[in-house]
Amino acid sequence: MLLLQLLIFISGVTNLCFPLFKTYPQLVGYSILFGVSSGFRSLVAVIPRDLVPLEEVVNAWGVYNLIVGLAASAGGPFGGWIYDTTGSYNVAFCVCGGFSFATSLLMFSDYYLKKKQEASTGRDNVTGQVEESDDATGQVKETVVISVETSV
Repeated sequence: MLLLQLLIFISGVTNLCFPLFKTYPQLVGYSILFGVSSGFRSLVAVIPRDLVPLEEVVNAWGVYNLIVGLAASAGGPFGGWIYDTTGSYNVAFCVCGGFSFATSLLMFSDYYLKKKQEASTGRDNVTGQVEESDDATGQVKETVVISVETSV
């Protein structure tokens, strides 16, 4: 999860810095950094397993693809509108980088708050449930179900 956050952060920062790159070697460096940081797309298939229960992974994957599809469909026209309005692609790159940067900050803060919450409780997320029932013999049976969620 931290790798995904770091790659989105690098992607956002490189786009925010795009207006500073004027020469060919600088643009090559930008392209390399942006290309490497765009590798986060390969991690996206694994992330829903960390965020939602196993039974909901398919639904989470569907919602993710819907959101990415809408963003990809609207991104090009939005960037074109920014260019038409301002006459510069620099603003479009800065807006795109700003969204990525803000996303990474939200993800870092979520990670930090979860770790702080786990540290304050002194343990990982542990939930338990006790059920009592009578069987045909009239004896009381106890069933204890414990669920432990750990993060690595």
